[in-house]
Amino acid sequence: MVDEFVVRHKECYNILMVDDDDNFRNAHKRLLHLVHFQRLNAVFEVSDVNSADAAMQKLKEASFDCILLDYAMPGRDGLSCMNDINLLYPDMPIILFTGAGNENVAVNALKEGAMDYLIKGSISIEMLEMAIVNAITKATMLKHIEEQKKQILDAERDRVMVQTLASACHHLGQPVSVIRTCLVILKRQADVDSDIYKTILSAYAAIESVCEILWKMNHVYNFTTEPYLKAFSSTDENEMLKLE
Repeated sequence: MVDEFVVRHKECYNILMVDDDDNFRNAHKRLLHLVHFQRLNAVFEVSDVNSADAAMQKLKEASFDCILLDYAMPGRDGLSCMNDINLLYPDMPIILFTGAGNENVAVNALKEGAMDYLIKGSISIEMLEMAIVNAITKATMLKHIEEQKKQILDAERDRVMVQTLASACHHLGQPVSVIRTCLVILKRQADVDSDIYKTILSAYAAIESVCEILWKMNHVYNFTTEPYLKAFSSTDENEMLKLE
């Protein structure tokens, strides 16, 4: 499942760690550099900054696959920074670091769009690895779902447009046919040497062109209802639930 939704053939996942504690950042950078995913043939490349403002600046300079964001920092806290990130980079997966006893903060962060949270002092390399992989995977799946929804909406919009055009051609066909019949009758009754006859011939040629255009439009845009794009399967949804 991870192989299907996480970007394939990517050798390195860029992680941004945001924490004001230098020792914490350095220690966990070393942990992440030890990780190597055999299934994904991928490793982590970690950049780090010590404040929310520095994080926003770093995001302007480089692209990242996931952000590890501390909650308690001088100046702006992690939730404030996360809200700014969500506005500018809505698909960015964010994992919040909190201290023990800040579970309510973590719950609020999840409601605001964080993919996960980890409590400082109890983070193992396995927990960190799993949280990041799950966050990237879930974010990729959510993006995939949104793209499918957009494609379905575009397909439906096109279908309605074609249906409307076909209906318009159908309704135009009857009055055009009446005009054409009237011109045929007038042409048979008019003096072939008169100016009226020439005018009738000109009008008849024009209505014939209109008939031809309507016929072509009816056939070019003649459509059958196609099934929608392959929907996100229940299996995929179950896999997403496992990442919660």
